[in-house]
Amino acid sequence: MNITLLDEPSFRDTIKELWSKWKRNASFYPNRVVWWDRNVKRVIRQAFQREGAMRNRDRKDLENFYYDVIYQAIRDPPKEENTALVIRRMKAKLLRLHSMQRRGVLLDTAEKDRTLGEEVTIHQFIQSRKRRKARRSHM
Repeated sequence: MNITLLDEPSFRDTIKELWSKWKRNASFYPNRVVWWDRNVKRVIRQAFQREGAMRNRDRKDLENFYYDVIYQAIRDPPKEENTALVIRRMKAKLLRLHSMQRRGVLLDTAEKDRTLGEEVTIHQFIQSRKRRKARRSHM
């Protein structure tokens, strides 16, 4: 689960609303442990996955929009603005979008996020490098 979603007030409000529903369903289970295992854990996981998928879809749509603007500026240069300025502005937005995504990917491998004595494995390092290279804009 991407726990950074809990930093956003809108998602926290959604979880609070769901929590009131979950508490009402507790009476249908023999005890709280069964209620938690069979109902709440599954629904929490689904809520996080749904929110993550929605945000990824939105990010992808925004990325595609930026690329479309760049291609449009190259094909049909704007009359009132400099083409290079438009392209540079969209490139900066793309880089900012990619850096925010990369920050989330590397969140748990940064020095401050490691526990005492924990080392980043070769596999984690290689995977983060591959993701970084795949998301880099080459303009």
